[in-house]
Amino acid sequence: MYTQMKEDLLSKLELLSPHLPTNTLDELIDGLGGTHCVAEMTGRRGRVVSLPGGRIQYQLRSENEVSTEMLNIREKQRFMDGEKVFDDTLPINHCSYSLCFPTSIENCHYF
Repeated sequence: MYTQMKEDLLSKLELLSPHLPTNTLDELIDGLGGTHCVAEMTGRRGRVVSLPGGRIQYQLRSENEVSTEMLNIREKQRFMDGEKVFDDTLPINHCSYSLCFPTSIENCHYF
């Protein structure tokens, strides 16, 4: 019973999604080239991404069921290695994810 209710609700939300505003952080990530360009180090489990044709879709950030903390560490390394051009670390995370750059690190585009 609850499974059907959940499916019905998700279907209705899917119809509404083109009319809903996106998250400011998701818009910023999209404007900087998308998730393949921006290292996201936040506590968020998912994000809204833009798809071809102007559609948007909610996607989980997880990779193979790893914890958010491990995902953030991977994103930090991708940024430090230059695989991702921008870092969107939220201020609350600056306490735990140091992005102090040694002189050997050339990638220093963060916001």
